[in-house]
Amino acid sequence: MWIWRRMEQVSWKDKVIDVDVLQGVNETRSILGITRYQKHSWIGHVLRHDGFLKDSTLEGKIIEKPPR
Repeated sequence: MWIWRRMEQVSWKDKVIDVDVLQGVNETRSILGITRYQKHSWIGHVLRHDGFLKDSTLEGKIIEKPPR
């Protein structure tokens, strides 16, 4: 949002809601698009690393912790 506010020259002190700023730059935001983007970023992060998240969430393996 900060880049659109800078394009519209809206100060952070001004009481302008995000919807008005988005209408000023002819941009739309959807919750589904944002969620989909974050989900793809998270999956990419998990796939790059070996660990519990990759084994449990993607492959369905349950790995027990080694005893102390």
